[in-house]
Amino acid sequence: MAKETVWKPHTPEFDEAVEVVSMSLDGAMVPMRGGVWREAMVGCISLYDGEGQRLHSIYLGACAQ
Repeated sequence: MAKETVWKPHTPEFDEAVEVVSMSLDGAMVPMRGGVWREAMVGCISLYDGEGQRLHSIYLGACAQ
């Protein structure tokens, strides 16, 4: 979210139609300086054509406060 105002994901135009949109989310506890652990979250949005071929993916990540 911190980069949301300056980073704008770009989705290209496709020759074929996007038939399937897939979204995933995952997280992990990551060690930080000073012995502190914080949760890092990652997400992915993938676009596929009618034959199941991936056309494009957008990856996002953030560290929870």
